[in-house]
Amino acid sequence: MAITVEQMYRIENNGHEMGFQKKFMMENAGAAAARLLTDALGGDAASKNITVFAGLGNNGGDGMVAARHLAGRGALVRVFLLGSPGGIRTEECAWNWSLLGRMPSVEKKAIAGPAELPGAAKFAPDAAIDAILGTGIEGGAVREPHASAMRLFNSARGCAKMSVDVPSGLDPQTGEAAGGCARADFTVTFHRVKAGLLKRPDLTGRLHAEPIGIPPEAEKGVLP
Repeated sequence: MAITVEQMYRIENNGHEMGFQKKFMMENAGAAAARLLTDALGGDAASKNITVFAGLGNNGGDGMVAARHLAGRGALVRVFLLGSPGGIRTEECAWNWSLLGRMPSVEKKAIAGPAELPGAAKFAPDAAIDAILGTGIEGGAVREPHASAMRLFNSARGCAKMSVDVPSGLDPQTGEAAGGCARADFTVTFHRVKAGLLKRPDLTGRLHAEPIGIPPEAEKGVLP
C-alpha cells in the first residue's frame, strides 16, 4: 500500500509517542541502507570506496548512520555534509554527525559551496549514496551546494548509486522532479512506499521498501 508524505509523518510521530523514538527509526533506516548497498557490492563492502552526500535534515542523518555501518563493514567511507554543521536541522541528525566526528575511520568534509566538491573527472567511487533532501522537497529549484552534489552523484559511472528514502529533487507526493534530480540505480524507502516514487522508476531505479521497526499500531487512525 502506497502512502502520502503526510501519512508517513503522522505514523512516525505516533510511533515516537508510543516510545519508539525517531533516533531508533533513523538507526534502523541507515542500517537497512547499508545492508542493501553491501548486497549491491556483491555482499562485501570491505575496502570499497563509498561516498555519502548528506543533507542537513533527517535524510542526511540516515546517510550518516549508513556511513557508520559501512565503515564497520570495512568500507573506506567519505561523507560530504552539504552545509555547515551548525545548520543541521534535527536532533537526530546532529547526534549522528557528532558520532561520526569521533570516528577517524570515516573521512568527513562540510561543503560550503560547489567549488569544494571534487570534479567529476576525479569522482570514481565504488558506490555513492544520495542522502541529500529526502521527503521535504515540494518542487522548485534545488539550491547549492545540493544541486552540484546531485550532478556529481549522477556523473558517477561504473559504481552503485543508491538514494535514501527518495531520490533528491523528486517530490515523493506527486512524482514531479525538480531541476537537478538525482538518478539512482536503486532506492531504499522506509516502512511503506510513498506514492510519488511509483511514478518515476526512471529516477528511483529498483525500489525497496524496508521496515524500520515502527509498530503497526502507529498506523491506527492514519491508514484505513
